[in-house]
Amino acid sequence: MMFFVLFGVPANLAQFHLAIITIITQNPVGLAGGMLIWLLYNAKCVDYVVKHLRTPQQQFLFCINNLPPKAGFGYMVYVQALVYMPVMAYSLAAAAMAIKSQHYFSGAAILLFTAASVLLAAAIYLRVLQRKPVVAKGMAMPQTGIRLGKPLFALPLYYLVHSRRQMLLVAKFFSLLVLYIFCKLYEPDQYDIRPLLLCFMLVTAVNSAAVLQIKSFEDSSVGFARNFPTSLFRRFVMLVCMYTALMLPELLFVCKGWPLHVHIIDYPQLLMLSVGMLTIFHAALYTDDMDSEAYFKIVFALLAVLFFVILLPRHIAGVRFAGSLLRGICIPLPWF
Repeated sequence: MMFFVLFGVPANLAQFHLAIITIITQNPVGLAGGMLIWLLYNAKCVDYVVKHLRTPQQQFLFCINNLPPKAGFGYMVYVQALVYMPVMAYSLAAAAMAIKSQHYFSGAAILLFTAASVLLAAAIYLRVLQRKPVVAKGMAMPQTGIRLGKPLFALPLYYLVHSRRQMLLVAKFFSLLVLYIFCKLYEPDQYDIRPLLLCFMLVTAVNSAAVLQIKSFEDSSVGFARNFPTSLFRRFVMLVCMYTALMLPELLFVCKGWPLHVHIIDYPQLLMLSVGMLTIFHAALYTDDMDSEAYFKIVFALLAVLFFVILLPRHIAGVRFAGSLLRGICIPLPWF
């Protein structure tokens, strides 16, 4: 979704990225935000490479330990440069433009950050090949002995936090960033909920990746819950509660736009749009055993239809959106 927004939406791609680089190099907040996004991408690269280095099929790579330390580290720098190439090329271009426009501090900070990202990741890969712990063990927090129960609908959320935290962190950061930019920069002449609905549609698309992970967790770990004597209505309520909790940061953050961008009377539309669409995405996964590519095709198809529905006049859009939402949530959900 980030690739779609950054590379597929703007009509003039060069000017669009030039504006982004200008914000990064001439604004301290923009520089910090850009570095944070690059850091998250680097963490994803490190996680990907480390997982592959630890697989049995890659055990032959441990022979790199027989090379001189400088040679082995050089190979790891080369590996990180390849996987980090998109961000590295973008950051080097930003550093060059910063130096050209005499923003020397931003240019130096970007160069140092890029070099540190590559060298630190290479050092991590080398420690993995040497079978050394990547992070030193620190002090353990004292145990209280109190174990709190978890509601059944919250188990997938705990799974996301503990096993897919990077994906969840990137999704939440990007969705909150989209809402922040919208509330900060967009000043309508008159109140209209439709621009915020379009923004929330993008936020829902960002969080759609979590639906696929939740369904995978459901099939692999809690499939036995389908045999519980639970009514279909209660299963649906649990599903709605789960996705409401997942979207809670965005639903709370959007209150920042009150009363310019959202009124209390229109707030249920945001709730139904975000939670209802995620519920429909989840229900679509029950129709067939589909891979991620087929799933995201369905997601983008539904969002494309919803895009035109939102742009319709409000009295027509409200009726059609409510009808489509009701049809979607009435799909039988054999969940929990």
